[in-house]
Amino acid sequence: MSKMNRLKKWLILCWIFLAAACTPTKQLLPPPNSAATDTPVRDSEIQRPIDDIATRLQASGATVTAVSNQQEYNIFNELFASEVSDLWDVVVNGEPVQVYAFTDDDAAQTAVNTINRSGDTFTLTNENGTSLTIHADYVAGFPPRYWRQGRFIIYYTGQDEDTLNLLDNLFGARIADGDSPDQPYEPGQGMAGLTLDGISLMYDPYLAANVRLEPYPSAADPTQLRLIMESLNLHQSAFTPMIVVAADASPLDDLVPGRQPVTKEKSIIFQNGSGQSQVVQTETGETLYTAWGETYDGKYSVMMLYPVVPSGDGYVPALALLDDLLASLDVNPTTAVQPEMAMTAVPTEPTIPPSPTPTTLTLNVNLDDISDWQTLTVDRYGFTLKYPPAFEVVQWDIHDPDWDSYSIIESAIKGTDPQLPEIGFSFRKKPSGQPLRGWFDAHARALADSDSDDPDPVFYDVSHLREIGIAGYPALMFQDEGMVTGIHVLIDRGDHIVWLGYPVYEFYDLDDVFQALLGTIQFASIEGATLDTLPFQPGTSWIYERTEYDQIPGSTDVLTHTLLVTETAVSVQQQPPYTIIEMRRQMPDTMFASTKDLSYWYILDGQTLYRQDGVLDVEKVTDDGRIELVFPLTPGASWHSLPALRDSDPKRQINSWLRRVERLETVETPAGAFEQCAYFTEVAAGNYMQTWYCPNVGFVQRRDDHAGMRFGYAETLIAIKHQQTEQITPSDGLIYQDMAGYWRLVLAGHAALLTEQERQQFMQSDGHHFAVRGNMSYTIQDNDVWATNLTTGGSHPLLETADRAERRIFGLVGDWLLVESFQAGAGGQGVGPLVAIPLPGSNHHDAIVLVDNWLQGVPAIAPDGRYAIYPTNEGVFAFHADSSVEALPFDSFASASFSPDGRFIALHLGYHIEIVNLESSEVVHAIDLTPIPRDSPPDPPQWHPNNKWIAFEHWNGQTMAPATPFTVRLLNIETGETHDIAQAAFPQWRPDGQWLAYVRYGRSNETHIALAETGTWTEQATSLVGQPVAWVDLP
Repeated sequence: MSKMNRLKKWLILCWIFLAAACTPTKQLLPPPNSAATDTPVRDSEIQRPIDDIATRLQASGATVTAVSNQQEYNIFNELFASEVSDLWDVVVNGEPVQVYAFTDDDAAQTAVNTINRSGDTFTLTNENGTSLTIHADYVAGFPPRYWRQGRFIIYYTGQDEDTLNLLDNLFGARIADGDSPDQPYEPGQGMAGLTLDGISLMYDPYLAANVRLEPYPSAADPTQLRLIMESLNLHQSAFTPMIVVAADASPLDDLVPGRQPVTKEKSIIFQNGSGQSQVVQTETGETLYTAWGETYDGKYSVMMLYPVVPSGDGYVPALALLDDLLASLDVNPTTAVQPEMAMTAVPTEPTIPPSPTPTTLTLNVNLDDISDWQTLTVDRYGFTLKYPPAFEVVQWDIHDPDWDSYSIIESAIKGTDPQLPEIGFSFRKKPSGQPLRGWFDAHARALADSDSDDPDPVFYDVSHLREIGIAGYPALMFQDEGMVTGIHVLIDRGDHIVWLGYPVYEFYDLDDVFQALLGTIQFASIEGATLDTLPFQPGTSWIYERTEYDQIPGSTDVLTHTLLVTETAVSVQQQPPYTIIEMRRQMPDTMFASTKDLSYWYILDGQTLYRQDGVLDVEKVTDDGRIELVFPLTPGASWHSLPALRDSDPKRQINSWLRRVERLETVETPAGAFEQCAYFTEVAAGNYMQTWYCPNVGFVQRRDDHAGMRFGYAETLIAIKHQQTEQITPSDGLIYQDMAGYWRLVLAGHAALLTEQERQQFMQSDGHHFAVRGNMSYTIQDNDVWATNLTTGGSHPLLETADRAERRIFGLVGDWLLVESFQAGAGGQGVGPLVAIPLPGSNHHDAIVLVDNWLQGVPAIAPDGRYAIYPTNEGVFAFHADSSVEALPFDSFASASFSPDGRFIALHLGYHIEIVNLESSEVVHAIDLTPIPRDSPPDPPQWHPNNKWIAFEHWNGQTMAPATPFTVRLLNIETGETHDIAQAAFPQWRPDGQWLAYVRYGRSNETHIALAETGTWTEQATSLVGQPVAWVDLP
């Protein structure tokens, strides 16, 4: 259920605003579906004034439960103050009925006289002649009914015919009836209206409680009104605003009643979509107010006053609220206020949907000649458009409340003529590889899906969503349904979206202007930063002199300490759309307990450089990554660097962690003088940070002062070291898994990260997780087999089984994929049932269950892929590419591997290994061993490329430190020669056979990858930490 529908469960009268976090205890007139505590009323308990009505209902055969006193505000005690003594909730036959108790019969009759025939309008006239009309929209959508019985007014808004007949029979004719044929109730769309002496406003009923429109500053002056909204909840910060409608623009001092005069020197003037705004502070400094002003029709003005909320950004939704009020402001209306604000339908043609029919207000824009239009350019995005001279550009930095994306720059074109509405545009981040429609679907909900649990989506009319083109780029046009209906255009620019739109105004036709403006849009060729412009080539090191300082308590002296810090670019990998740079920062121990060694990541996404500390997670880059740089670095550019700003903490400051490029300048350091360096500042958590970044050099200076005190650090670049030449090392081409679980490939001695896609392309198969043929990869996802195109990235399920779960992929035999598939929920440590799945495009159609129970070991596939062997309880069998099955005269094995030429097979039988000649089925070698105790089957023996040596693991039983019980044993199948490499495991031969990689166990369980030269078995240590998995045959 959507957030709006949850609110509707507790709302009836929309003239009363409710906060977003409303609860049933806050309801005024509950809808007919309100739940009630099922507590019967006993005769012995009837002692209250309401009990007479409850007794009459029971005497008529009705079941009456949950008679309770409701002490909350309601419409009658708002209008008549102390004349309403009680409000009672009575559940009659399961239907909610409310009873208002007045002080006497006359007070009840006075209230009856204010209600119109349909029950949706209340009119009061004060002694001075001031008239106030309130139009109430019953959000539940059911017509209201009222009865009077003495000093009681009974109210029911349900549809149950038996309940209606019961109330009619007991209480007589209805005093107000939404079903009245002469004046029926017409439900609105969640808008309520107020009218007072010729001035009317409409407002959204979902934002506040206790709303009233009254003369201001006194009843003697009806030309000024004050709209009071209590318990307003915008952006999770409750406050009480005051909106004043005045005949003339009043001095701001006069509009802050009961406060000290405003100190003009403390006022901050800025522009927004509703005109000029002012942040003011009283002389006492205790209360900060914000006010907006707008001239309407050259005569009336509207101002909003409220305390600034602690988060500092309450003005964002408040501006939208004020814009709604301005759009509905009507002076000297000829008809009563109507609640409807219907969405304007968007036709397929023309390109821009029509707005409501304009009135006498015109835009005064000449669309036949745009030669005098002004040009707006946003250099950062290469974005240019033209706009009429009657307009002006207002720009500010602002975060979007939808934290799935954020606005980097948001601007609004607002007419200098007060009559003109606004056209807005913004730039929003988007992953480079994500299609525009996919990004839109993730951030929007069709009106038909309004019951979605997605928080705060953009609702749009799916029938009006169209794909168009703007300036040669794909775009979407849609109509939304928010506080004000709007027309929007999204333009796809790769790593960001240009979002343009305008509200559908009642008095203005923006279609032609918006269409003309779209036609002026142009984009310059703005390239994102690349490794050619960034200095993060692998092997490059930056050496900084770092001075830490701290003021000694009780003294003016400052304690300093200087040390050297080295930052190195370890590796670079491409993982479209990202370029990922692994960095290592090394700093010796200091008296300030500084970190000794730190690894972090730079992730380049188009024009944005993110940073992640600790574990790399590319899926959360845009959510969790700190934004270091946004290119191009032009003066005035700014961005929020810290992702924590995207939380909902109301105490955060919107300007916290705002990084701003102040200027470009030349910086002199011990490492040299560098030109066109970007100097930017950042203020957060009491810290004032300054940073200098130079193109093709990197960060050359950093400074961090705490709260203006001599407490912090300064870093200055003193040297840059570049890797001169790339030397080929014996470990080049080794794929291994590091201790953090990342897959790495050694190139020129450096361990580069591998994506899963790259690993699959290099390895072709690992006999467990995946198998690759051509550009297609087959993997296990969510216990099903999926096929992925390694070129396009597209994927689809190859086999989906609701009652079975696939856990392992063993490899390919002809056009068959061998997988482990067992009954869902079975699981276990062993090897499950074996199934052959036909590949798409083959001549086979149905999967074959080769073994329907547990296997005795892991299947092995011949080098040419023509057949596989597998052990069962009934013996060893071979499955051939033509789908035939053959029994083999082998002992059951735990694991096995074929020699590269396919002439031999090594069978791991648990406590010994047999080498079998496949042509003669003769066992040519047998060697005893003790297997390493593991929960999984033992790794199969590893064959040397020359088919003469095998390497396998052996348990030597030496468990006393510093020895370890692991040994790699080598066997020459031609000569029978053996060689042991002690304290080693996980052997892997290099493709040329010159080196054998393995894990070397050292003292204190330290593990590094080592290499042994074939034949001499001379060991060469490496700095690599992890487990060898495979080799790549490098050119």
